[in-house]
Amino acid sequence: MDTVDFVIPHMGRPEMLQETVRSILAQTRIEQVESITVVTKNEHRLPLVEHDKLNILYAPDAASISDQRNRGVAVGRAPLVAFLDADIGLAEDWLEVCAGLLAEKS
Repeated sequence: MDTVDFVIPHMGRPEMLQETVRSILAQTRIEQVESITVVTKNEHRLPLVEHDKLNILYAPDAASISDQRNRGVAVGRAPLVAFLDADIGLAEDWLEVCAGLLAEKS
């Protein structure tokens, strides 16, 4: 099954972003997660767990959400991309259930 890059544009509320990242890292099919890229406008270090799948990119304040998503996709390697908002908590089996649907849409 194909791997997935998660791209998360972020502007504020780091505590919600923490939960989003945790929910990705808790996936039952974590081996299918190629990378998690957070594209943030925050200038301060984000309080996120250190993980080899996690990348943090900094975008200028003028960057739109679309621009943030494009920046995240540009550094990815997986054949599939899942865009998430920074306030989403995924069920542990989200990737297992949705991987087939993502593949159909690619």
